[in-house]
Formats: sequence, C-alpha cells, structure tokens
Amino acid sequence: GRSAGMGGSGSRRGTMSAEGDRVQDGALTTLAWLRKAEIQPRKAWGQNFLINARVAERMVARWALSAGDGVLEIGAGAGSLTLPLLARGAAVVAVERDPRLCCLLRERAAREAGASPLRVCCGDILEVDPIAEIETFQRELAAAGRRPPGQWVLVGNLPYRFTAPILEWAV
Repeated sequence: GRSAGMGGSGSRRGTMSAEGDRVQDGALTTLAWLRKAEIQPRKAWGQNFLINARVAERMVARWALSAGDGVLEIGAGAGSLTLPLLARGAAVVAVERDPRLCCLLRERAAREAGASPLRVCCGDILEVDPIAEIETFQRELAAAGRRPPGQWVLVGNLPYRFTAPILEWAV
C-alpha cells in the first residue's frame, strides 16, 4: 500500500498505468483524479496523497462506524477516505486546506457518491470553526428531510508535521 507523492524526476513511486486509472465499477482512481486536475502535492504543506484504495477501505472498515454516524474528516484531500465513509452511510464534514483539492473533492463526490450527505469546508482546521460547520450541516440535513447524525467522530490522514497542533486542538 502507498500513501505517496505523485512521483517525478523519473520516479515510479506513486504512478500507475493508464489501465490502472479505473476501478472495477468504472470510477476513476484517486491518482487518476489528481492527474486529471494536474494536482501535485505541496511539499511546504506536507501533503502526501493516499492513493491506495485498499488501504483507505481497510482504514475505514476498522473505524467500525455505523450508518448515520457523523464524521469530521480533517485533510480530506481528493476523497480517498471520504468516499468509503460515504459508501458506509456516514454523513461527512470534510475539511480541506487546499482549494484545488476542495474543488476536486466536490466534483468527485458529485460523480461517485451522488446525494450522499457531504459538506466540504475549504479551510485550515486550525482556523475554521468545525462545531459551526457541523451545526450548519445538521440544519441542512434536517431541512432536506434527512436525519442528522447523533454521534460524531474525528478522522483524518494528517501531514506528519501538523499532527501535534491538530491533536492539541482536538483535545
């Protein structure tokens, strides 16, 4: 499994063949979406994209979430964890700092997750008000006739260099 940059300088790390750009149901892979949007990781932000769908699926499966649970996802990126969370019936508030990835995530979720309950918040988790985002999302769900989550969990694929400040914020 890889959580990798997109390669470069002749590196094969994080690359796939053209036929590997689609998964069995015809949806594009995370790497294919990143390529399509011409997005490379920003090293200054410590970005590292999770591109192995099997790893993402195993991570989500181990969290033992129930359908209808609410998830605050930090560092949603291109949706590697977001889409499996939505597929399991979670309602997700996805916080992503990179505007390029916010746009990509919205487009990808619209195509691959349909009407699944998702709110994308484009901003730095240390600067946004996640409680306000969750409350707004719950009101939107209720207004749409959907049951808002009763339980919320925090998940994320965090850049190593920002883990300490984020954990301090979360606690």
